[in-house]
Amino acid sequence: MSKRGRNPGGTIQASQAGRAPGVRPLRIGTGLLMLTAAALLSVAGLGKGNDEARAAEKPDTPGNPAAKAPMEPVAKPTAKKPPPAEDAQPPAKAKRSQKFTGRESQQLPRLEEMELPTVADLLQKPPVDWIVLKSGAVLVVQPIEPRPDTLQKLREMRQKLIDNPPNPVRQPGESRATFEIRRAKILEEYEQQKLRTMRLEVSLPDDVVLDENQAASTYLLDLKKIQEIIYHEDLMLRRIDRLIEQGRLQTAYELILILERKVPGWRGLKQRRQRLSFAEAQKRAETDPEAALALLEQVHDENPRFPRLAEELGRVSDRLMQAALQEKDYRRVRFFLARLRRREAKHPIVRQWESKLEQIADRLLEQSRQASAQGRHDQAALLAEEAARVWPRSSHLKAIHRRALTRYQILRVGVTVLPGRSHAFPLPSLADQRHRQLTQLMLFEPDHFREATHYRTRFFDAWEPVDLGRETHFTLRQRPAYRESQPILTASDVVASLSARLDRTSDTYDERLASFVRSLVVRSPFEFSVYFDKVPARLGALLALPAPVRRVWDTKMPPKAAERSSKSSDTAVHAGPKPSPTRPSRAEPPSTEAVSPTTFPFYLHHSSPDRLVYRRTRSEPQKAPARHVAEIVETRYPTYPKAIQGLLRGDVSMLPEVPTWYLKPLRETKDYFILPYAVPTTHLIQIHPKSWLQRNRELRRAMAFAINREQILKEVVLHDEAMKHGRLVTGFTASTSTAYNDLVEPFPHNRTLAISLATVAISRMEGKKVAPIRMVCDPDPIAREAAERIIQDWARAGVTVTLVTQETETAVAAAKGNGRAEDAGGRASGAANKGKRLETASNTVSDEAPWDVAYRRLRMIEPLTELWPFLTLQPTAEVRSLMFLPVRLRQELIALDSVADWASAVTALRQLQEDLHSQVLFIPLWEVDDALVIRKNIQHAPVNPMHAYQHVERWQVEPWYSVAEPR
Repeated sequence: MSKRGRNPGGTIQASQAGRAPGVRPLRIGTGLLMLTAAALLSVAGLGKGNDEARAAEKPDTPGNPAAKAPMEPVAKPTAKKPPPAEDAQPPAKAKRSQKFTGRESQQLPRLEEMELPTVADLLQKPPVDWIVLKSGAVLVVQPIEPRPDTLQKLREMRQKLIDNPPNPVRQPGESRATFEIRRAKILEEYEQQKLRTMRLEVSLPDDVVLDENQAASTYLLDLKKIQEIIYHEDLMLRRIDRLIEQGRLQTAYELILILERKVPGWRGLKQRRQRLSFAEAQKRAETDPEAALALLEQVHDENPRFPRLAEELGRVSDRLMQAALQEKDYRRVRFFLARLRRREAKHPIVRQWESKLEQIADRLLEQSRQASAQGRHDQAALLAEEAARVWPRSSHLKAIHRRALTRYQILRVGVTVLPGRSHAFPLPSLADQRHRQLTQLMLFEPDHFREATHYRTRFFDAWEPVDLGRETHFTLRQRPAYRESQPILTASDVVASLSARLDRTSDTYDERLASFVRSLVVRSPFEFSVYFDKVPARLGALLALPAPVRRVWDTKMPPKAAERSSKSSDTAVHAGPKPSPTRPSRAEPPSTEAVSPTTFPFYLHHSSPDRLVYRRTRSEPQKAPARHVAEIVETRYPTYPKAIQGLLRGDVSMLPEVPTWYLKPLRETKDYFILPYAVPTTHLIQIHPKSWLQRNRELRRAMAFAINREQILKEVVLHDEAMKHGRLVTGFTASTSTAYNDLVEPFPHNRTLAISLATVAISRMEGKKVAPIRMVCDPDPIAREAAERIIQDWARAGVTVTLVTQETETAVAAAKGNGRAEDAGGRASGAANKGKRLETASNTVSDEAPWDVAYRRLRMIEPLTELWPFLTLQPTAEVRSLMFLPVRLRQELIALDSVADWASAVTALRQLQEDLHSQVLFIPLWEVDDALVIRKNIQHAPVNPMHAYQHVERWQVEPWYSVAEPR
């Protein structure tokens, strides 16, 4: 490192030791400069004063004392070299060495001659600064301090010294001579400090070697000679500018990152980042305009007056809006328009697109008005909704939208699972139950739940039991309310339907009903009587059967809609009683003629992979005093967050299922009704009646002990350590029911016991072929995640279970080939036809079960009638289907049908729960307090609904559309 010395005369000299004599090339940028100490002295006034430097350049004359006694830099003493040997060769002449003549000062490059350092030089070589002299020459030096604004800081330091000169004061007891010496030192130091602020200390780069007899590498440069200083960071910024011009944006970005890490607040760095973002946006405008818009918005947020920014923002936004308009995604158009308006409200593109959207909306509103005048109220409502999506700020929208949507009310529902779409799950799901509730009317239906289910009927005005309940007289309602979409039934219709269920040769034969009913008598067109062999404990539960339906001949339907309606119950979703494989269905292929719908209160009007449209089967009268829901549209979302996003955006107004951790935020918005279901949803693992697991109780117990129920419930199902909206259960019915046995304890999580039981169970099966355990799962996303966690718990206990999905089914079918496709479909999922999937799952031609265990979600509203079909996987109760159960359980189930009062039924159900739990015929998991979420513009929905669409014919949807800007 260089050193500085001071001679007695007060001139500052620099010394350098260890330098090789001669001249060494100095590379500045990519140019080559021959630089010597004398050049610096002559050009910039380095080292000595300027007069002495000019005198040193003059030839030797008597009047030039500097020439006679030139100042030499102080050098360290060097050891004397030994005399050369006699036979030694003379030293080789150094390449390109030359003696300083005083004219090398002209070799300093000018600024316009300097070449900008490359990226490699900037990153790999030591940093250097450029000092631009007023003469135009450039000196390349090591980084100087202070930085940045070196000249300004030195001037401020000098001014501060001038404004605050020292004023030494004689101390008490100090002699005058001592005081004068101290005062002289202070003033001398003060003058030296001022002198230092007038000169800049610079060091030459390490690769510059000077003649140690003439100069050192550290010098003082007079500030008056300096025009500007270009720091190493400024050189990087200039290289960044060059890279951006060349389109090498990635390299420029890397240099910016380096500068931001080292000197985050450097002057000009923020502007380079903005310029880089702008260049990147221009590059991506064609391939990824949305990313380009985000970059431009970032630049605008930092510098709204960036050159050509507004023009580029308009161009990219226009491109995005044009693409969205071609797809008729008007909300997306308004989304990009709002983004542009927030930053450039007066941009011509903003005015252009506002005018265009308003014209489209006005055209749709005019079409809606015309459709309403022609009586096509469904089209008028759809057009008005479309106009609201296009431009909700239209001045003509509010009146036309309210008139159209009041006349034809549409309920839009967001779901994650559509009915009939999951072929990998062969059991009825909650989505299938929604479809049945819309397309199938029951003679008696659950109305509310208060410790037990209470029933109501829309078909009977009165039913009067006589003879201690062994005979009941029914009176049918002759005129339903105008808002009810249902057929008018006669006594002959009902008696014929019930008689078919009592006939052993009928496809709809019901063994349980036949064990109760002795005979049926028609007394008048709207009166009939039922005679019982044994008194049912709950008449509503026994007669909760599908109502007989006739075609509505006064309902006009286009041929295509009629075809979809007639096929809906066969090909889309299961809507009615499923035929037994021993009694195949005799239904004829659906006709393609224009026929009326056969489902009530709604029929399936349109079906697509992501949307189902239901319409009211019987329209309300033309002069009805009030209008109610006429159409229901179910839209499928891939996840629950997407469904909630659709609710918040206004795309849908109802969510039948919402994860419990979203209920509180939705309630806090005060825009929605949170309606808890009357019966919580029970989650359980069901074992197929034909599975080999039914013969291995130890393995079933091992699987029950292996599941960490509480952890899965907290982490996956509820996302709540307190389990506020859920709890562990041990039965098949709701824990709030009087039929639930609270004394039965849940299976504790005991992995050691599970491993022991699994080991014993497998050891007893030595010599037998162990079939793989296949598991099917409810298509709900949360249920799928919980099932995967359960499979992991089983694997830790040594029980391997494979989850059967639609993808695995497809792979199995493809592997078996076309010749065995039918067999593969039956054995893999038992769901080739969704309309007959329950029978296919439980009554395959072979004795092998298509699956072994199933993760199910259900709401068992009436255990008296639902428990038997739940255990046997049969649509109706048949004694032969109970053969897989132990004798005691078979007897208890049969005795349950013979109880004559609810108290006895409660006792029997509690005992059944305890016995089923001990036998591990199914594995109860937990129950969740689910809720229905609807927007507050939906009126007359029940506070605690029994199901998603309870009394939906009474609901009213007030016209509403979102006026908020899309975000």
